[in-house]
Amino acid sequence: MRLWPRKEKIPVLTPPNPARFEPIGALPARKRSTFGPPAAKKHAHRQAVPMRKRSYDVGELDDCIGWDARDSTADGAIYTNMDRIRARCRDLARNNDYARAFIRRVKSNVVGPHGLKFQARAKLSGGKNFGKLDKVFNTDLEALYRAAGKKKNRPTVDGRLSLREVQALWMSCLVIDGEVLIRHHDGTTKNKFRYGIEFIDPARLDWMKNETLPNGNQVKMGVECDGDNMPVAYWILERHPQEHIFTNRSLYKHQRVPAEFITHSFVSELPGQTRGVSMLASAALRAHLINQFEKAIVIGGIVAAGKVGFYKVNQEKADDYGILGNYIEEDDEQTEDVNDDATLVQRAGFGMFEQLPSYVDGLESFDTDYPPANFEEFEKRMLRGMASGFGDQYHGMANDLEGVNYTSSRTGELSQRDVWRELQNFLSAELMEPHFERWASLQTFNNALSIDKGKLAKLVENETFLFVPRGWSWVDPLKELKAHETALALGLTTRRKLIAESDGREFEDVIDELAEEESYMRDKGIEPRAPDPKAVATVQDEEEEEG
Repeated sequence: MRLWPRKEKIPVLTPPNPARFEPIGALPARKRSTFGPPAAKKHAHRQAVPMRKRSYDVGELDDCIGWDARDSTADGAIYTNMDRIRARCRDLARNNDYARAFIRRVKSNVVGPHGLKFQARAKLSGGKNFGKLDKVFNTDLEALYRAAGKKKNRPTVDGRLSLREVQALWMSCLVIDGEVLIRHHDGTTKNKFRYGIEFIDPARLDWMKNETLPNGNQVKMGVECDGDNMPVAYWILERHPQEHIFTNRSLYKHQRVPAEFITHSFVSELPGQTRGVSMLASAALRAHLINQFEKAIVIGGIVAAGKVGFYKVNQEKADDYGILGNYIEEDDEQTEDVNDDATLVQRAGFGMFEQLPSYVDGLESFDTDYPPANFEEFEKRMLRGMASGFGDQYHGMANDLEGVNYTSSRTGELSQRDVWRELQNFLSAELMEPHFERWASLQTFNNALSIDKGKLAKLVENETFLFVPRGWSWVDPLKELKAHETALALGLTTRRKLIAESDGREFEDVIDELAEEESYMRDKGIEPRAPDPKAVATVQDEEEEEG
């Protein structure tokens, strides 16, 4: 039984209308069920299937985007503007307050007031104390290395820096230039330890020297690499390119220094990278624009505070007096009524009262809208972006604690401290550990030092030493101590770790100090008393109630 009359199929011809052409490669429309009224089937063949994207939007070419990026190798991107990038980032380090604050925070949080502390962990190899720490040897070695780092013992060949200052300068160079060059002087006579280091300005590592040598090695931006892209030598200018101020010698004479005497440190961001880039680079333009914007705001504010105004001149009276613009006509008949004592005041001062000429009806002030109403919010947004580019927290870099509470501060600091620890590990691996290993290896041949050379060589070989960085404490010490107490009770941490994280001291030193303190108190007739946990809990409860 048929519900509708049969209709003859008539082929539909699509007119040549470009607007109705389907895109090439489009999927055909899915056939609808033949069961249904004719109205449902009408024009079904004209329903086009939309194109499905098989790519990323970021790769689309669109004039509205304004993003014409070209891929490049790591060295290709660095080489294009390396000299200008370094110059601009150094200018920021000199003249931008926020960049200087970030550099200061890096040195303060990574290096700290005492620098990374050396700890020897040599163990006894015989007797009943086998496997225990060789406390006598470790203490002597730590004292010797600490003495070698003092400025009077010239750890640098120029004798200007202590080892702690070396660490601070190293971090500063890494932030500003993105790379640090250290030259090792083995056997120097500048100190009794026969070892010193020298900082080399990265600008002296000639970035314009690029060639393939006869032996097949390739020089890229002053770094000579072998077939495996491993540095084998550094082509260093004898003088800084801008040192013509102080000398007339040729500035572009190179010195080829083998890689075994150079430590070239930088953070690699892409494979095959030969030179480093400043940590300030990504946010440098924003930082410069903030400087320029603030300068314009200040100038505008000065103009606004000066109360600029304009005189209202009565043109009829001015015509009678022969006033034409800023000039007076030479006419004796017209100047007889002019008040010669009245002048147009160009600048005003405190307590000044001036008589205006009779052809001036008054003064119209000119007020500038400065500073803008949204200036503070706009600057905060810019500074937040700059802090993100630097890798720092906004409230710390900008010194803005408005709206910061304990919870938000702790959350931000936990994230930021991971950044500081990462830089501390980088400093230890790139500077301090190689420095100690080289220093200790040379001391095994130094007969002027009275230390067990065999144990020293074994310590270096087994790498039984470490550098402990500075730690941090929280604003609320009671909450922190309570958390530490709980972690110790659950076996989630150790006293050694907590002491190292708090102030970088050794566990043994703290225990010895406590024992010495209690012994001294007993000698003086004072019995040491342990703190009362109930009293501590009471203080904590009172602070929570006040908060």
